[in-house]
Amino acid sequence: GPALTNFMAPGVDGEGVVVREPHNSFVSSLVRGGVVYFVLWGAVVFGSMRRAWLGARLPGLGEEAAGHFKGFAAWSFIIMGMLALTSLSEPHFETPSIAAMFYIVAGMVSMEYYIVTRRVDIRPGAGRAPGV
Repeated sequence: GPALTNFMAPGVDGEGVVVREPHNSFVSSLVRGGVVYFVLWGAVVFGSMRRAWLGARLPGLGEEAAGHFKGFAAWSFIIMGMLALTSLSEPHFETPSIAAMFYIVAGMVSMEYYIVTRRVDIRPGAGRAPGV
């Protein structure tokens, strides 16, 4: 993509190299998309982490009701937290291979959270109108 900055870093042969990415995904998102994009992007990232945190701590939900979800949510929170923390010094969310891992885990834990907390009903025919 186009350079985000207009300065050159020293190169091997004395020539400058265009610096394209800040080594911070949060700064990069703010610079590329502005405040509105940054707030929406942050809502997706931290909303998914919040659902993982809440899912790992669901009170009164025993193993028979949640199955494997509480453990899965705890591991998801750890993975997403590590990626978010390391993205303060590396552009992880600009690297498709790493960003994809974050968003896949975030999507899985979010959907499981909605199913376990009964906010989504995925039984066959659950959302159909009567007589259809």
